[in-house]
Amino acid sequence: MKFLSMEWWRKCQTDESIEDIYAGLEGARAHDLATHDRLPLMVQEFKNRVALHDGLFHDLRTNVNDRTVELTLTVNMCQSGHHRCVVTYDNVSAFEVRNPGEGFSIPAGLGSLGYDEYHLLEDATIEHHILFSSAVELVVRFSDLSYTLSEWDG
Repeated sequence: MKFLSMEWWRKCQTDESIEDIYAGLEGARAHDLATHDRLPLMVQEFKNRVALHDGLFHDLRTNVNDRTVELTLTVNMCQSGHHRCVVTYDNVSAFEVRNPGEGFSIPAGLGSLGYDEYHLLEDATIEHHILFSSAVELVVRFSDLSYTLSEWDG
């Protein structure tokens, strides 16, 4: 995570570094504004329609032969409540699970979805970074994605 890192998230929990908090938010916002229109249309739609923040992770599937990564999540769609979201990253060229440090205390697993960032790379691929409250960061390098939403059956 370049802007909304675990270190930045921890600062959000205190009043000590309000300048650092705003700097991270402004950096992320400026980056998003500069890159959003250059992303594939389906990625733009996904970003505009689905907020990952405070979502829950359920499942991860990879298919090396098809070069796909599939995440199953529960996301809050604000006005329409919780939905099950299955996002499939296509033409995946890299997938990483990072753990840059200590996260927040959580009962088990990855914790809640915290923040995510998209980065355009020079080879026209996209990296999607997803940070969980456990400090685990998923990084998927891909060229396109698809997704489905369904009512959450809780």
